[in-house]
Amino acid sequence: SDEGRSPCGAQRRRSFTAFSAMSGRDGDIAEPRSRSGILDESVISAASTQVARQRTRLDGLRAKVRTLRAAAELAASAPPARTDDGSSIVEVMSDRGRINSIANERVRHELTKVAKEEQRLLTMCRQGEIAVIKLRDVLESRKAQVAELRRKVAEAREELRGAQMAEDERLSSNPIASQAPLLRQALANWDSAQGTKRVCSESFAHADQNHDGKLEWNNGEIRKFVRTFFSECAIKVPHWSDVSWYNIYRHFDANSSMSLDLEEACRFVKFCFEVALRLADPIGTLKEHSPILPTTTSTLSSLLQGWDKDPEAFRKVCYACFGQVENGDGRLHWNNSDIRRYVCSLFEYYHILPPQWPDTHLYDMYRRVDLDKDHAINFDEAVYFARMCFEDVRGDPSLSSH
Repeated sequence: SDEGRSPCGAQRRRSFTAFSAMSGRDGDIAEPRSRSGILDESVISAASTQVARQRTRLDGLRAKVRTLRAAAELAASAPPARTDDGSSIVEVMSDRGRINSIANERVRHELTKVAKEEQRLLTMCRQGEIAVIKLRDVLESRKAQVAELRRKVAEAREELRGAQMAEDERLSSNPIASQAPLLRQALANWDSAQGTKRVCSESFAHADQNHDGKLEWNNGEIRKFVRTFFSECAIKVPHWSDVSWYNIYRHFDANSSMSLDLEEACRFVKFCFEVALRLADPIGTLKEHSPILPTTTSTLSSLLQGWDKDPEAFRKVCYACFGQVENGDGRLHWNNSDIRRYVCSLFEYYHILPPQWPDTHLYDMYRRVDLDKDHAINFDEAVYFARMCFEDVRGDPSLSSH
């Protein structure tokens, strides 16, 4: 070509060959990710590294632009000379003009590409810097969330520790409450081979002083039997009055023989254990000297008639039981067993064994009084619910017996 016949053309070819060797292409900025998929400082560091790498490429492109311009200026300033084949100065100048035109066109083309690449890299750098800032913000937010969760966990542990200490203190100050685990275990093992019922039989034989196969009240056999049985089970005898003990004993004297045989005596002390457990349980609110007796229709009818004569007295009882159960929001909720505890508290207040209703029956009654359908009952609804419960048991007293 014409360019090949000129020393200036050779010089320009060398310049453009050097430029071509320098103008490589790298990939775009990759999205920063950690191998685990979890945002951390390593992800932000990787993103920052990519931004720095793109800035280095941008600096290299700018250096290439300077090299191209220097090569063009060098070629333009070269002095004209006569060639070895005797070409005239006019021919050389004409050849130089063509070479310069070609060189300038190539330089403009390369400069256009460099400018586009520079703009692309600048955009990528800005995007990378924005991404790094966002990643840092997200990381700081996650750290704050973790700190808040740890604080809440610490508070929950502290509340649990406080509740446990309060429960320990309550058990230590209330000898009846401390008996609850032993009572539950004794009742759970009642019918096992070496269980509580066998202890009951042995205590019966020990208390039967005249060996007639029955225990009498007047000769002290009933009291001795109770003391022996409770002692063998490592449970303290409840401090109930003699009248209360006598009433329970008479209830289990099924044939009115003024005595208890072995089967009657077993049912008698088992019922005493069940009553003691209800008093020991935190749900119960009765005094020690007031054991619970099986209910009768006449007892419930008498109570209902008394409430009709003095409804305000009944509301006071409901208010006392309501206040012992509700958790501070002025309502009783089904999901945290408020309803069943409220029923137990009401019946035990009147020394009546709480009804053994299945959850479905109790839930149906509760939903009937939940007039505003907010899945909780307020005090007025609780008063209506209490009377409904007593009327329901009066209709079927067997629900409250074992």
